[in-house]
Order: sequence, then structure tokens, then C-alpha cells
Amino acid sequence: FYTAFLEQVPEDDELRFKAALGWARVADLHNQLGESSTAQEARKKAISILEQLHQEHPNETRFELHLAHTVTQLGEWAHWHLY
Repeated sequence: FYTAFLEQVPEDDELRFKAALGWARVADLHNQLGESSTAQEARKKAISILEQLHQEHPNETRFELHLAHTVTQLGEWAHWHLY
């Protein structure tokens, strides 16, 4: 149910931001369940939304901060699982 809701990317920037945070949370939950592949797909969806928001609003620091944090999490996962 939760992911079906998140698949609907709204036009409103605030709702898009909340959807990105939702995808990041879904990624965290999948990580806790040991489903790292599914987690990283969810994290990539969050990154995609956050990148769009950051491009559209480069001076909005919360978009940039959450984008940086989410990309860092993806990088940490890659480091521990690929090396």
C-alpha cells in the first residue's frame, strides 16, 4: 500500500518532497529486513525525486541536504556490498 501511494508523484513540491522522504524510509525498512537490493531501488527513487526538486529549487537547502544524505547512504551501501 505504502509504495503504491508513493508511485503517484504529485505536482506539488511539498508532496514530492514528502514522497522522496517516504521512499527513503521504505529503503531503511527494507535494509532492516535484509532486503538490500529492494532497499537500494527505493533509495534511487528518492534520489530521483530529490534531484528534480534540487534542480528546480537550487536555493532550497532542505532539498539539497536530503539529496546529499540519501546519495551518501547509497554510496555507503555500495562500499560495503561491492568491496
